[in-house]
Amino acid sequence: MIWNQFGWQGISFLKPEDWEIGKIEGNENKGYVRLDDRFLSRIEIRWQRQSREVFLEKAMDRHLRDLEKKAGRKKIDFKVLDKKNYRTKTFQGKFFIWEGDFKAINIMVQCPKCLRIVLVRVLGKRGEDIKEMAEKIFNSLRDHMKDNKMLWSVFGFNFTTPPELRLNQHSFLSGHLKFDFSRGMDNFLFERLSTANIILKEKTLSRWARDFCQSKFKSVDFGVTYPGEEKGDSEQGVYTIGREHGKIRLLKKRFFKSLFWHCRISNHIFGVIELVKKSQDLYLDNLACGVKCH
Repeated sequence: MIWNQFGWQGISFLKPEDWEIGKIEGNENKGYVRLDDRFLSRIEIRWQRQSREVFLEKAMDRHLRDLEKKAGRKKIDFKVLDKKNYRTKTFQGKFFIWEGDFKAINIMVQCPKCLRIVLVRVLGKRGEDIKEMAEKIFNSLRDHMKDNKMLWSVFGFNFTTPPELRLNQHSFLSGHLKFDFSRGMDNFLFERLSTANIILKEKTLSRWARDFCQSKFKSVDFGVTYPGEEKGDSEQGVYTIGREHGKIRLLKKRFFKSLFWHCRISNHIFGVIELVKKSQDLYLDNLACGVKCH
């Protein structure tokens, strides 16, 4: 079985490669993610930031009582099979297993740094042996990277962002993944497009990147497009610069800058874009360095 890394809102862990996002809700303070395989839900993650340290034993028992009540209303036989303390390299928490219409192996932890409670649940069919997989997932669980950067890793798109950026929205279209972050009035976008060999069949990367930016950012007057340095196994990247236009003169127009490159190994086009009130040398390049191409 091939495993890869999942990352969302700072929470990360290893998972089987074919378990991917089925549902996402919330933000970094409170949210929910579900990962599915081709047939059923496999992992559920819930998190909520607290104002103080929480007694996890009480939180776990309250959670189990709520589940038992819900099962009772549906006339489902509900059993708690195990409860104990659990320790990983990074967390101390509570481990518990329950069985209803399916089996769930759970870990509940609280990050000592941000006080966020994280509940990770690995799901399986009744009688299915998922203990070894659950332990591998739990032992790889992280709520922060060592350098305080946020890891984002979904559908094979893996990148990091500095802690000051906040996710506004995301889009998972077939062949096109997009993340939109903000920092005050500034915006930063991360893009990945598939089948680069088809997209670039009749256009150079430079021509395509400029056309792409012009079609997506109607409020920008574009200047030059110029080459950057090569990124390892990637085609030489291209930058496009510009500045917002508008009718209200008093509003300070933001600077636009993009960097796109083509990874030959993964056959993807990657892009990082900034719309900022004050341009910072190398900030866009540092963001691009956090993108893992393959």
